[in-house]
Amino acid sequence: MRVIFGEYAPDIPPLVNQKGLVQAKNMRPKGGGYEPVNGLNPLPGATALTARPRGSISGIDASGSGYLYVASGDLDVEPASKLWVQRDAATTDISSMTPYVLGSTERWSFAKFGYHVFAACYTAPMQQHLIGSPLAFADVPQLAPRARHIATIGNFLFAGNIYDPQEGPMPDAYSHSALNDPLVWPVVGSNDAAAVQADRQPLEGNGGWIQDIASGAEIGAVFQERAIHRLDYVGPPAIWQPHRMEEGNGMFVPYSAVAFERLVFYIAEDGFRIFDYTSTQSIGKARISATFLADLDTQYIDRVECAKDPDRTVIWIIYPGVGNTGGRPNKVIWYDYALDKFSHGALELEGLIENASTTPQSIDAPASPGDPDDVDDVTGEDSFDDRPTASGSSRMGAFSTTFVANDFSGSALEGLIETGDIEGAPGRFYFIDEIRPLVDGRNVEIAVAEMNTRQDDVIFGPYLTVDSDGTIPIRSDARYHRLRIKLPAGWEEAVGLDITGESSGER
Repeated sequence: MRVIFGEYAPDIPPLVNQKGLVQAKNMRPKGGGYEPVNGLNPLPGATALTARPRGSISGIDASGSGYLYVASGDLDVEPASKLWVQRDAATTDISSMTPYVLGSTERWSFAKFGYHVFAACYTAPMQQHLIGSPLAFADVPQLAPRARHIATIGNFLFAGNIYDPQEGPMPDAYSHSALNDPLVWPVVGSNDAAAVQADRQPLEGNGGWIQDIASGAEIGAVFQERAIHRLDYVGPPAIWQPHRMEEGNGMFVPYSAVAFERLVFYIAEDGFRIFDYTSTQSIGKARISATFLADLDTQYIDRVECAKDPDRTVIWIIYPGVGNTGGRPNKVIWYDYALDKFSHGALELEGLIENASTTPQSIDAPASPGDPDDVDDVTGEDSFDDRPTASGSSRMGAFSTTFVANDFSGSALEGLIETGDIEGAPGRFYFIDEIRPLVDGRNVEIAVAEMNTRQDDVIFGPYLTVDSDGTIPIRSDARYHRLRIKLPAGWEEAVGLDITGESSGER
């Protein structure tokens, strides 16, 4: 009997989920099986922040150099929040002269517009920095609001859940900058604002606080606690038109929106969902959402972070689960949206870095003599050889428990797979003689739990090792078998198991 490792779906009862997995730990789904996950490795030149991260943005600029902007702050360590940049193998505090003060559950929201990075929080003026500049962050001039969420949509910078200089707290409203100029925020309703298409809009209905803003290039999505709106550019006088697409169904975990391929992932009251700018659908129901929500420590819901892996069709979700230390995220869920499959992990992280960039190398620079595409000396422009390559220069990263920026190029992690309850001969006992693991790269170990009734406790025996012929003698006779497979660091691909056995009666 061949058992292929199916999808990780811990919400499904193990007997129903015979072809699925109860655990798929420290691994990612891949076509036909699972692949390992590596641990952390510090980025070149990364030094520790003085307090835990409170939001970040990263990427590669027009020159091909990587940058990372990050906010830090911890009331127990450092009452003032700081803004940092890591660039050219150095981490530098580039906070403005005015201290930033954050509440214990507040964080910064970042957005890139052109060659500027913007940072916003609810308790300090909106900040801006020219990428590559040696200068510190500076206040955005004029009347930019304080905001919990910012995003670039089309040619505008948006702010949501705002404290407006004119109106005060407006948690259910958004505003946006002038067209093509995120540094201009005129008085809303004035002729100056109308001339540059700047505006502010409270959302209708009882949707509650704005929880996040996402961009679909020329359209946007605004997530409230109990509603979701699509934003369409219509030009003056309305400029942007909000359409309420969902009523009563909103975002449970703030900052959880991840935009990708004309879709938005987010975490709702009932778990993981996808919004296509028209409607939403659950991707976690009867699969993983109930397990996640039961494990989530909602006392620290502000510590949940979600981000898209720049190298893969994978969304990362880190969160403080059972056993966390002071709210530090200690669990990971991976969702591969191309495969529509989940897996999970146990890693202590202080925050995600969506694009842990390194400076790319040119294709074969310096060019060899006589290379036909090496025309620097003739035109003064970069040759084809000097253009930076992007492959491998962008990858997922995270902050360690010591607040140092890392990517995931460290040592491979040990994996763990647990099957559903396998019923080899429905209605009868089944005797397993041996198991051949279909795992490349390393010999694995397998432990077996035997159950004769559905009331039996799931108790695993000792781990058994692989013989020289690649099989594991088991000698187990029961109605139901659950298998736990330990995959030592160095395994490459896990596909399934070949189980040799036979029906042994109806005892």
